Amino acid sequence: MKLSKKTSQDDRQLSIGFIFSLIALLINATYIDVFEASKVAYTFWTVAGLFVGYYSLKTLNTKSQITNKL
Repeated sequence: MKLSKKTSQDDRQLSIGFIFSLIALLINATYIDVFEASKVAYTFWTVAGLFVGYYSLKTLNTKSQITNKL
């Protein structure tokens, strides 16, 4: 994931928020098994899936717009 100047402010904030939440969970995982605790794991993987899906659709949409302009 590359945060270029073309990235909107909302997308940049979403990316930074996801990255820092991942770092926080990884730090917390050194103390307890975070990713097997059902509430935390379910929430984390749901948010991670939404994050990846959002950027996949956005990339696909951008490529489609570029192809249509040609």
